Amino acid sequence: VTPVPGPGGAVAAVLAVSRDVTGELAAREGLAASERRLRFALEGANDGLWDWDVATGETWFSPRWETMLGYAPGEVERHVRAWERLVHPDDMPGVMAALGAHPGGRSAQYEAEHRVLAKDGTWRWILDRGKVVERDAAGRPLRAVGTHTDVTARREAEDRAREAAALLEAVLEGAGDAVFAKDLAGRYLLANPAAA
Repeated sequence: VTPVPGPGGAVAAVLAVSRDVTGELAAREGLAASERRLRFALEGANDGLWDWDVATGETWFSPRWETMLGYAPGEVERHVRAWERLVHPDDMPGVMAALGAHPGGRSAQYEAEHRVLAKDGTWRWILDRGKVVERDAAGRPLRAVGTHTDVTARREAEDRAREAAALLEAVLEGAGDAVFAKDLAGRYLLANPAAA
């Protein structure tokens, strides 16, 4: 609303312009609802989120991405080189191969399971998945986003299961007595050398 002065400075008229903002409000509310759903999904999955500007290297890490590694939100440098420094050196060649296969179209998405250095000096196993979401006119990646899932407990359980199986095999191999197992149909499931 703008007053229009007349002769002598008194307001002679009022100029008013109104604009329908219903669509803008609906879009804003839709965006807020979408952001809430994403936040709830990430919180429910207990995953971290990353957003990488491929051209500049700038990378955003969600608070959960950092806290699952023991860092405070905002403590990790916001650049891909920070992530590179945290990946275990023995795992880096496989990670880079997986990362390189996706933008070129050899895989539908990037996926790698690798160790990442936590703040306390321990290594956490991470399932890292992502996808290029923006490309330039020549098809080069501009932006990639993805998730970061701590799978340390599963990896440790798998290691313990492998160790237990190896121990059982060693015991059975060295046993002088016949040891075997059969299913209900009479098929042998295992037999040590003495049983064989």
